[in-house]
Amino acid sequence: MSNGKFFKPDWAERITKFREGQGLSQAALAKRLNVSPMAPSRWERGINEPSSEIYMQLGKMAGNPECWYFWQRGGLSREDIDNVVSGFGAGSPEPHARTIASSATAQQFFTLPLAIYSDFQSGKLEEDTITVPAAWCPNPDRTICARIHEDGMAPIVGEGFVVAVDTTITQPSELQNALVAVLNPSNLLIVRCLAQYGDTDMLIAENRRRQPIPYNSRDWRIVGKVIWWIGRP
Repeated sequence: MSNGKFFKPDWAERITKFREGQGLSQAALAKRLNVSPMAPSRWERGINEPSSEIYMQLGKMAGNPECWYFWQRGGLSREDIDNVVSGFGAGSPEPHARTIASSATAQQFFTLPLAIYSDFQSGKLEEDTITVPAAWCPNPDRTICARIHEDGMAPIVGEGFVVAVDTTITQPSELQNALVAVLNPSNLLIVRCLAQYGDTDMLIAENRRRQPIPYNSRDWRIVGKVIWWIGRP
């Protein structure tokens, strides 16, 4: 005989644990994920399960090792991620698309030829490929990947992480409160959050040891919007 108690699914418990671990309210999580204010409450009560896209975003927020649980719920296996390489590269204008079947659903993926830069400033090249879900690359022919060699956005984007940058979006007015990749006056690629304070655009670090930097187009160049990132243990 049932005692009438509702047992929440594992994914609902994991989302609750993740949110609390991040120190976020349900409303704050909804804002971060750009969903309705009621969505996290429904997820955590087990009423509605997040979409694959939301699971991918949760994985990116969680970082290693928690990211694997959310990405697998979204249909991406660890074997798929094993195809990812570290470095810097530009997506081919003719990326090869393929479909990978999972137990839940068939997923569309892009296999992108990459021109890997082992050193961004010197321009030294290597060749490799990277395979990612199609949903990760809305503009594959204008997406570049780069390894980050500084810790300004740690622990969200740590030193040595690889970021994907959509180079179609470069105007500060379109990038408010977004993660952006910028070249500093020394031609070093860094990642920061762009936010406007008064009439000034500021590059804000997650690492509180790094001071906010006033942005101006004379000394800094916005490469594009950071759309996802991958870190190593």
